[in-house]
Amino acid sequence: MLTGKTLGAAIAQAIDKKIESGAVKSKAEIARSFGIKPPSIHDWIKKGSISKDKLEKLWAYFSDVVGPEHWGMLAFPDEAHKARSSAAIASDTTGFQIGLTATPAKQKQHHWPFTGASADRLGAVLQQLGPADKVVAVRDLEYQLEIVMAKWERIAKEKKKEKSA
Repeated sequence: MLTGKTLGAAIAQAIDKKIESGAVKSKAEIARSFGIKPPSIHDWIKKGSISKDKLEKLWAYFSDVVGPEHWGMLAFPDEAHKARSSAAIASDTTGFQIGLTATPAKQKQHHWPFTGASADRLGAVLQQLGPADKVVAVRDLEYQLEIVMAKWERIAKEKKKEKSA
């Protein structure tokens, strides 16, 4: 995560991109979206600081124009998965790698739950998506994985109970 003047510069760039995209017309409109006055936006840029309670909204608000890498992150944090993330997407010069850590394509490693073929297929799909859609895709994968894991944890618990009875 960027901090200080680097964060301020990233905020300024994100604002410029948002305005250039036509999604908003001014910094004042952005300030209203955050429930603050325009001078606060100026302070974010100048000082490179923003209250922690506004960070997630900042990332979400600008996710249509910049991805997590813009903020110095591999992926956006997700409240439900901060403690344990089952999948992360990292972008490097060789493309997208799927797994818990980014690895160069020459040393490509696939981490469970992805087989080589499914990871390659997923990587190809993700390369076609914009930054905001990539974040949504990862969250969707994590959500689906949680459902499957809960199912198999329940089955394992039932099997264990049957064995002990």
